[in-house]
Amino acid sequence: MAHENSIRIAVRRGPLRAARAVLLRWSRNLRTRRALRRLPPERLGDPGLCPAAAAAEAARPFWG
Repeated sequence: MAHENSIRIAVRRGPLRAARAVLLRWSRNLRTRRALRRLPPERLGDPGLCPAAAAAEAARPFWG
């Protein structure tokens, strides 16, 4: 995945960049999962999700 590659590159450039990359990914995951949780069921078809898949994705921890 693209984010894993960016973390590998950041690790080579220094531990602070690696930590920043991880925190940015976690922040993005948290934002998108919260947004998915707020999305009304009739809009789930836009990203191509069924309600069960959306609920499962929204329930995942931000670090996963």
